[in-house]
Amino acid sequence: MCQRRILLVCGVILILIMGCEEEPVIEPDPVFGTDPVGEQWIPPDPTETVMFDESFRVPAGQYKSWTLTLASGDVLYEEIGTNSEVNIWLLLPREYEAFANGDNFHSLPTPSREKTLGFKATYTIPNTGDYHFVVDNKFSWFTSKSVSVYMTITR
Repeated sequence: MCQRRILLVCGVILILIMGCEEEPVIEPDPVFGTDPVGEQWIPPDPTETVMFDESFRVPAGQYKSWTLTLASGDVLYEEIGTNSEVNIWLLLPREYEAFANGDNFHSLPTPSREKTLGFKATYTIPNTGDYHFVVDNKFSWFTSKSVSVYMTITR
């Protein structure tokens, strides 16, 4: 009995000397993507946002456009389908203004197509800013076009 008390007292003294606190578990910060223990940057999981998933008609001689505010490095994915040829343009603001005024313009080559029946494309946005997505049927004098657009942005 005496030996047990001595062992118990020694155990308590040992616990007091060594400490009885458990080490805290530190989780990576989900907002900033950092590991506070090793200060190593952990990239956040990319998020995919559906920008468009719709079908619509573009009347003869007209176009439909949307302004997208995108960041450098965003990955744009688009699927276009149509019942007849249309032009698909991704334009910078200055080029969009020229297009809308009927002047010569330059589109970004990968996500744009001239007189297409449909396509799929992936494009990495080079610079942060506004971009104009255009479904163009201005060349058609008589025929409206049915168009379906599915577009995502991955950040």
